[in-house]
Amino acid sequence: MIKPLITALSVASLLALAGCQETPKQQSIEKDFDESSFTDSNLPIMVIDTDGNIPDEPKVLSRMKLINEGTTNRLDDLTNLDYGEDEGNRYMGIEVRGFGSQKFAEQQYGIELWEADNDKSLANYDLGTTEDQLETNEAVDDNSKELLGMPKEEDWVLYAPYSDKTLMRNVVAYELANNISEHWHPRTKFIEVFFQDDTELDYRGVYVLTEKIKRDKNRVDINKLKEDEISGEDLTGGYILELTPKNRLWRDPDKAKISVSNPSPERHLVVEYPKGDDIQPEQEAYISNVFSDFISLIYANQAPTIAQLEAHVDTGSLINYLLINELFKNRDAFYSSTYFHKEKNEKIVIGPVWDFNLSSGNDTHVKDVNTTPKGWFYRNTWLAEKIFENPELKQALKDRWQALRENEFSDETLSSIINKYYDQLNQGAAKRNFEKWDILGKYIQGNQIPDSNSHKEEVDYFKNWMLKRTAWVDSNISKL
Repeated sequence: MIKPLITALSVASLLALAGCQETPKQQSIEKDFDESSFTDSNLPIMVIDTDGNIPDEPKVLSRMKLINEGTTNRLDDLTNLDYGEDEGNRYMGIEVRGFGSQKFAEQQYGIELWEADNDKSLANYDLGTTEDQLETNEAVDDNSKELLGMPKEEDWVLYAPYSDKTLMRNVVAYELANNISEHWHPRTKFIEVFFQDDTELDYRGVYVLTEKIKRDKNRVDINKLKEDEISGEDLTGGYILELTPKNRLWRDPDKAKISVSNPSPERHLVVEYPKGDDIQPEQEAYISNVFSDFISLIYANQAPTIAQLEAHVDTGSLINYLLINELFKNRDAFYSSTYFHKEKNEKIVIGPVWDFNLSSGNDTHVKDVNTTPKGWFYRNTWLAEKIFENPELKQALKDRWQALRENEFSDETLSSIINKYYDQLNQGAAKRNFEKWDILGKYIQGNQIPDSNSHKEEVDYFKNWMLKRTAWVDSNISKL
């Protein structure tokens, strides 16, 4: 069996900061899977060839085949490869990713598509060779490719929906976000994943191939900020920032950080783009001032008008971001995994959305608040609270909700999207996933409700929760 390798230091630090331990119950839920029983899948199949160890940084050399024939995909089908058409074009780097999810038995991964650089052959390097070693030898370069109909890029996420037993909360939320927004949000595809070590195959379950948040013309489409752009209009973009809890800052020691102390407690925005090694002092100072001005305005004693706010922020993106997260009661929004971006000569945009596994009744952190479809979730939350207090923003929130309920957030649309993904998963993939990961009806960190024993029960609970949620908001939004 192929296992991801996480350094003892990172596990110890992670568990100490998360305030939890990896229990025997969590460790024992991975079951043996008879790979010989696997015949085909309606989902694309990804086969990852490793040396058996996948660390939490740096990425290590591996090979990947992505089989996508259509409605019937087989492990031995090498004539319908979406990626890896030939031996020289199958390489990628892979690493364990995530924060709290690293304690789970089923890991998430970051992958980067690679190709040989300077006429060198990656076949000359052992699988498991680190990215640092390959770059030192000038042997590897990025390999931007379309995957499963999603636009060309080299950086992707293999999201493991381990704590979300529907397997689909992220997928549904990201589709809805794209449907209501003119800005980019991640696109996704369900796949089934196998690891391979020599001739041994190890089934890893259902994953969600997800576009990583980054600057790119097909993702967050902002200007590529150069190191010499340190004044005037050149300085104004582009930037990507993430709101990050203080206890996670140690994971990104080289990234620029902006402290937001209005109001207390102190919060931190990590500059995701430009990267820590590339951002210049003038750029860091500029984007820090931009956000300080925005936060000071929205928290001013006298509520600002929308016209005043529009000088700083795209209020449409702010309203959309609040509504989709409020719809799901997403625990992470306005706390972590909350992104902002700014294009050159443009205003701050809130988004893209990210990470909905602990949402829509699938979170017992504060049981009576998080699990019920009733109640406003962000009314007392940083930044979002000011939308609920501002008369003009509050009216914009009401108007936008009513408009979305006509189509994008209608009960019919929500049910249709959930049913669509259930149908995709119900052709054998979900069954195989839960044969590998014996978690139905068992406690998983953050996931106690419902105590169900089938994938269908989980999906029905999710769908019913969402419809109860829209009904509650319909009945209460006019009272804001």
